[in-house]
Amino acid sequence: MKDILIIVAFLAVCASPVLLAVLILKIPFVVRILRAKINTELRTYVGIVSVIIVLPFVLLVLPMVIGPHITTFFPKSRWAYAMQYNTETQYVVIDPQPHDCEFFKAPIGNKYCHFDRTVSTQTGDASVYNKTLVYVSWDKVPD
Repeated sequence: MKDILIIVAFLAVCASPVLLAVLILKIPFVVRILRAKINTELRTYVGIVSVIIVLPFVLLVLPMVIGPHITTFFPKSRWAYAMQYNTETQYVVIDPQPHDCEFFKAPIGNKYCHFDRTVSTQTGDASVYNKTLVYVSWDKVPD
């Protein structure tokens, strides 16, 4: 239920600048200018309105809504692991994924295997300021 509320809030926040712009365009002054030729006054007015609407949205509202859930968009990155385990990116070590099980690797065809991600953590000593060290490795799993 919490995820659904977060998605609905995100969609409402994304739609609010558009709805506000539509309400502003309903003002008779703006409609009268739109019927005339587009001139510099209209460009200036639209530019000011878009800055007033979009800038606070991008700077304030969007980070508050998306911020806690940003790691779901990039779950395999170093900073996502750093946020998940409350450490810094320099303490996250990700081994490169092996390519033994790829379909198009010679000989071409199904290799009947895949690699699972294994994450292990270790609390550092005084030399790393008691930070959590995160190691990401790969285990070959037959299909």
